[in-house]
Amino acid sequence: MSSTSPSETEVPTSVIKNVVIAEEEYEEYIVTTTSDLTSSLRLIADSIAEQRQIASRAIIHSLPFCSSILLVISVLTICMVYWATEWIAWVFSCVAILAGALRIVEYLTTGYLDAAERISWEWMSSNRSPTVLTNKIKNKKPGWKWEDKIEEDESALKYHNIIWITKHKDLPVGTLILRICSSDCLNDKKTTTITSIRAWTVRQAYRHIGIGGSLLRRAIEECRVNGWKNPSFAKDHVHSLRILPGWFNGVFDMVEDKARGMLEREARNMNKIDKGMTQNGDC
Repeated sequence: MSSTSPSETEVPTSVIKNVVIAEEEYEEYIVTTTSDLTSSLRLIADSIAEQRQIASRAIIHSLPFCSSILLVISVLTICMVYWATEWIAWVFSCVAILAGALRIVEYLTTGYLDAAERISWEWMSSNRSPTVLTNKIKNKKPGWKWEDKIEEDESALKYHNIIWITKHKDLPVGTLILRICSSDCLNDKKTTTITSIRAWTVRQAYRHIGIGGSLLRRAIEECRVNGWKNPSFAKDHVHSLRILPGWFNGVFDMVEDKARGMLEREARNMNKIDKGMTQNGDC
């Protein structure tokens, strides 16, 4: 077990938030155990692997790919007619061409599987660049716990995670990782905290019912309670990987724009709620 991993203890009931979505009750809380952390990372890895399927469909449905297949089959047909080859040979040849084309698609999208395999505890604790979040603590004091504030240790690095997980009948269905980055400002001696969403995903069968929006609201609430600015999606978030040329990434760009718009909408809605509560309090 990694020295920086959370301990395997039961989650206190006081930190579990029961939310009702689509007439079903879900548990939503901050990850504090190794089992929940593993479940969260597995959800993220599965969502990255899912991107491979989307990229493969984008290639197969693209005009250049279909045109190339038709061109090869057309040339093959002309050659076989000229050589008076039997039709069964033509069928097997076409099947071989299609199989080879699918293998090429599989090869072109392998990068998403490689990225999914890198989602591990080492990824969570990596400090190889300033844009990568870390939970690695140097010279930890006795009794240090996962949930302790990272700033309490002067030797701690200035990055850490807050991870939420949503469960439905003990099945992990959604997760969100919020990156907290604190930097000391030399001019006014104050600490500036920047928050960004490093990962956000919902199990495919549970999408479009409000689980993702609920996780975004939890991240926004956390920032407001601590006096931080509203979070934004990190530039290096886990779904930012693009391994194909730009014209194949239209679906990914559309989903990313939709996610950013959803985050902004949730923040605006919470602003309206806060203003309404303030006005009622003044009355």
